[in-house]
Amino acid sequence: MTMPDAQRPLTILIAADTYPPHVNGAAQFGYRLAKGMTQRGHDVHVLACRQDKGKSFTEFRAEATVHRLRSHSVFTHEYFRICFPWE
Repeated sequence: MTMPDAQRPLTILIAADTYPPHVNGAAQFGYRLAKGMTQRGHDVHVLACRQDKGKSFTEFRAEATVHRLRSHSVFTHEYFRICFPWE
């Protein structure tokens, strides 16, 4: 699907607690939203926690540009991660 000439593409940021490769409803919803908006011609960026230790990085995927932030594990859940705003 393409954009009408009168409508310019948007730059969309999706901030997500979880995003694939995690398999859960929120991650899949974010993925499908990013994919749908990209198919409509918008420039989509996803901001999500990195799923392991290490520095922040950016990956270019078919559905969106995914910015993975440095994150830390929590003892209450096996794969839940948090990001500190000062990092």
